[in-house]
Amino acid sequence: LLQVAIAAALGGFLFGFDVAVINGAIGSVSGNVTGFDLSSLMTGVVVSVVSLGAAIGAWFAGQFSNKYGRIKVMVTAAILL
Repeated sequence: LLQVAIAAALGGFLFGFDVAVINGAIGSVSGNVTGFDLSSLMTGVVVSVVSLGAAIGAWFAGQFSNKYGRIKVMVTAAILL
């Protein structure tokens, strides 16, 4: 049970960390040095996809939690981590 609590707490931390890391990668992705040369609109889309993926994943996790129970879903997520 302690591992499940730690995994749940780390989930929020890792999400925030990922958002911060994306900010550091914007310069590399949008610059002409890497060959991507993305416009500001496409750079925004690339950054937003991370949050969109998290929202979709949270929806599926909620559906699984309703069907199988919170604890089973959290234990499964802790095992997969």
